[in-house]
Amino acid sequence: MGVVYDARVPAERGLSAVLELRCRAWDVTTGEVITDHVVEVRRRAGERLEAELAPESLGFQVHVVSGARIALEADAALRATVTPDGAVDAAGRVLELELGDRVRLTALDRASLCELRLVTIRSVDARTMPGSSELERELLAEIYAAPEADTPRLIYADWLQSQAAQSDRDRGELIQLQCTSIAGLPPERRRAIRERERELLAALPPPSFGEGSRLDLVWSRGFLERCRGNLDAFARNVIEVFQLAPMLASLELELEALTNQSLLHRLSTIEQLGQIHELVVAPRTGIEVYGPIGDDILAALVRPLASLRRLRMTASNVGERGVASLVSGRGCAQLAMLDLTGNVIGAAAVEVLVGAAQLQPAVLRLASCGLPGGAVEALARAPWLAELEELDLGGNQLRDPGALALGEVPFSRLRRLALASCSIGKSGARELLRSPHLARLRQLRLHENAIGDGGAVAIARSRMRSIEDLDLQACKIGDDGVRELAGSPNMRAVRRWRLSGNQIGDKGARAIAESVHTRDLVTLELARCRIGDEGAAALAANASAALELALAQCPIGDAGAAALLDSPVRAVTLSGDLLSAAMRDRIRERFGDHALSARLPPSDSP
Repeated sequence: MGVVYDARVPAERGLSAVLELRCRAWDVTTGEVITDHVVEVRRRAGERLEAELAPESLGFQVHVVSGARIALEADAALRATVTPDGAVDAAGRVLELELGDRVRLTALDRASLCELRLVTIRSVDARTMPGSSELERELLAEIYAAPEADTPRLIYADWLQSQAAQSDRDRGELIQLQCTSIAGLPPERRRAIRERERELLAALPPPSFGEGSRLDLVWSRGFLERCRGNLDAFARNVIEVFQLAPMLASLELELEALTNQSLLHRLSTIEQLGQIHELVVAPRTGIEVYGPIGDDILAALVRPLASLRRLRMTASNVGERGVASLVSGRGCAQLAMLDLTGNVIGAAAVEVLVGAAQLQPAVLRLASCGLPGGAVEALARAPWLAELEELDLGGNQLRDPGALALGEVPFSRLRRLALASCSIGKSGARELLRSPHLARLRQLRLHENAIGDGGAVAIARSRMRSIEDLDLQACKIGDDGVRELAGSPNMRAVRRWRLSGNQIGDKGARAIAESVHTRDLVTLELARCRIGDEGAAALAANASAALELALAQCPIGDAGAAALLDSPVRAVTLSGDLLSAAMRDRIRERFGDHALSARLPPSDSP
């Protein structure tokens, strides 16, 4: 038995609820089924449905209460028992039931009983959404039919702004503002748009789900399209959420240490989840989840999430069972992003992914997944891996064999590769970076791998000439490796170069400063290196006005700081330990308080 999406809509709107009743009656002594069928009827909110199950004439009434609730009223000759809670109500009393509840109606004078159950929530028909006119309903239907397109929304916004009611005109303006790209606008125009947007949003009645529900609905392009909050709270209020946000497309849900399994079962029956394109699940800050909750969530939602395109489940205890559920779902082939960072998925789960020929993700993130030896080599055999645009395997023990296996994958679209803290050495780095299939990379993250100067040379001599973001922090690179890199044409496209935590001294800093290939750097991070006053002066002499320079925890004194003060650099961070009080004041005055990373006494202290 099922009840649908909206029982709170005023009757004058003409909206109906669809009740799908699964009725089963049988003889309790023989076990013979008397009847087993499904009845579907449409009823307005509050209307009642009377039903009888022949031949035993077990009578009851059902009517919509609100959300996913119905009321059941048995006649005086029946006793009703509700499971799973096991509460028993006396004959003739009205029972309020939620999705997933099962009701048994037992005839007091007959050896037969009937079982009813709320089993599903029917999809919303866009043509029946609220609207003051047939034209408005048609305009809304166009939006629901193409939720990612701006044009139908802007047409609706124009119509709203032609209406007499100020609330309609304000809503139309909000749609226009939120559909406007502000990227190329002057700063003052961007600020004005954002301020007006805040004013319009403040005038809207905030959605309410009761005290302590921890749920927020977020406006996007003029409609409530994103829900953020607690997973259990979302499950309890899911019907009300879809009532308020029929365009809902994104869920960002937090986990508690333990999750109510009956609520997960409830979510598994919600057909409106089929319109969700993005699902983000993570533990609440400071919370460690217990048990295979990630597996349970994926098992429960794999059926309804038929249109999912982006899935991010971090540190949620996803394992082999969850991955198997995911790849068996109807929406698996549509997944463009799969992020399972922080889940120890194991080698068996990797094999499940490898064998999922229907997978076609553009982004795969398996960082800190505890992948054992050989798992990455197995992953490299996946037929869909070569089509990735982004791959993050950071925090796993790839070692040199894993790096070699990745180097042999015929990537054709890869733009971002993250292999931080993967225990890759010089040999593995050389084999990986000589691959011709990495030529299109724009971001390479290799920090905390001991690739040394040999790895830096491999990057300098590779075919990677499009890298814009290069992260080589804590890679045991010295002056020789930096000199080789700085002199390579591969650095021409680099805008952000992170080298903190390496063995780079003044010679390396000078090589960077004097290279013709590093003139367009926007960010250069050299914190925790061996650069002193001489290196700082060299960097200052060749810096551009766009450069942000990080030199915290480097042995730089007043002379180097003075050179930086006289340079055109946009921002600098230094450690104040070796600076005089007067120099610290000058640094703060030019670059702000955040420019000094160390906690120092006030400049007037002795």
